[in-house]
Amino acid sequence: MIVEYSRDELQAAGKVTLLSFVLYLLDPFSVLFAVPLHYHGLVRREQAVLLFSVIGISLVLVIREMVRFSSVSLQGPVLVMFIVGFGMPVMLAIATGTFYLLQPMPVLKRLAAVTGAYGVIGMLLITLFQMNSQLMEETQQLLAQSIESFFGSSGAMFIPSQLAAAALYTFQRSFLVLFMLQFGISFGAAWEYHKRRAGIMKSLLPSVRIPESFVWVFLVSWTVVLLDLLVGLGIAGIAGWNIALASGLLYMIQGMAIIQNLISRKRRVPVSGLQLSIMVALTALLPGLNMLIVIALGILGVTEVWIVYRRNGE
Repeated sequence: MIVEYSRDELQAAGKVTLLSFVLYLLDPFSVLFAVPLHYHGLVRREQAVLLFSVIGISLVLVIREMVRFSSVSLQGPVLVMFIVGFGMPVMLAIATGTFYLLQPMPVLKRLAAVTGAYGVIGMLLITLFQMNSQLMEETQQLLAQSIESFFGSSGAMFIPSQLAAAALYTFQRSFLVLFMLQFGISFGAAWEYHKRRAGIMKSLLPSVRIPESFVWVFLVSWTVVLLDLLVGLGIAGIAGWNIALASGLLYMIQGMAIIQNLISRKRRVPVSGLQLSIMVALTALLPGLNMLIVIALGILGVTEVWIVYRRNGE
């Protein structure tokens, strides 16, 4: 009986792993490869299957990257590209599985745990990278060559070396918020699919309430960002940028929750979190207006610390 039950678990984990890998291979949907993990965590909640699924997709992704880099020597900047290539999706898969394995811990504490662990590991790797100036220079050169080979050098509107430097600078300061965005998008897609299959009408967005004390994390981190821009703080500045952008994203989501609540008060048919998320996402296609809306939502979310926009229970 035990062997039969274990076989069922492995079969279920195999299906989750296969579906995740297929999504990962489809470029337009690769950002959603963690959706099957989220869906299983939301619906089935079988810890053994989740664990096997995380191990399975992690091994598959590592093997895939090893095959891709099999013709080159994994040294220096190539090793950096290899680690980033499999490290980010593998860490996302592990974080997703851990998020559900930590149940029945409250959602915010689980999210803080996996995000914090991801951030610490990321900062350790960045610190090691920053300590080797030669490796940084070689990685930037390799990235510039890749950019030039992809776009071509004739008639280019940019200088590959400058774009490579900007890409490295931006990635190091935003890797945490990129993780949160991919985690959130995958969770949202899994929840919407589950909601429609189960006939659930509940929206999760209105329940988003960030603890008031978290505003100090927001204020201190953005102060560090300002100091980094003025005098340069090195590793501390990179950590400050990541925490500032991540906390800003959380307050932006809280701002969306406030907007949904205010609109729902005025309409008989309340706007759903999915509808509001799509409307906000569409603003990303509008240069200038996109940043204005993102900043406005973030400020709205922060000001709920002092202004009551939603009554208790809303």
